[in-house]
Amino acid sequence: MKTGQIINIPDENGVPYTITAYTAGYESTGKHPGDPAYGITASGKVVQEGRTIACPQDLSFGTKIHIPKWNQTYVCEDRGSAITNGHLDIYMEDLNDALQFGVQQVHVKVWEY
Repeated sequence: MKTGQIINIPDENGVPYTITAYTAGYESTGKHPGDPAYGITASGKVVQEGRTIACPQDLSFGTKIHIPKWNQTYVCEDRGSAITNGHLDIYMEDLNDALQFGVQQVHVKVWEY
């Protein structure tokens, strides 16, 4: 695949994904503050709200995920056992924000790098 090639977009709106939210906390990761792996993604990056998204195995680390509805672009930096094809998990710092986010169906554009 060529660098910067856009994949998975049948139209200008993108393709539908189920999106949830997670935190670095025990309720999402099983880790507590002070744990050496707390806040560290599967790719080795430190989680960052507004950037980090957990993606299924078929999307490489570094893949850009643009969500037109929110005009926000995330970077695939993490994995999760419940993150399967068609599902993404956005990192949020605050547990209440993540819980309020809930489960949403939105269209995304996927840029594989």
